[in-house]
Amino acid sequence: MAQTAQVSVKLRSELGSRANKRLRDAGMLPGVIYGHKEAIIPVTLPKKEVVGHLTHGTHLFNLALDGKNETVLVKEVQYDHLGREVIHVDFARVSLDEKVEV
Repeated sequence: MAQTAQVSVKLRSELGSRANKRLRDAGMLPGVIYGHKEAIIPVTLPKKEVVGHLTHGTHLFNLALDGKNETVLVKEVQYDHLGREVIHVDFARVSLDEKVEV
């Protein structure tokens, strides 16, 4: 079974590059959750925690959002122009009882 990371996330109300820069300066990461014919949800993630999980090879996350858990798979990680800092993460919803090709 794949290693699952439990991370608490918040809904992101402000969108756009300026708002995302303020988030990053505050030690947070912008991200989105999509898939399974549900609405796209913009979220804010704790940068240090998420980057730690990503460097240890975690692909499956259990995101706690407003008391509801979402099981998601990392779809895309965007880095800065130097390729050092993570600046955005895309997650796709998955169901643990269906097969996914990665």
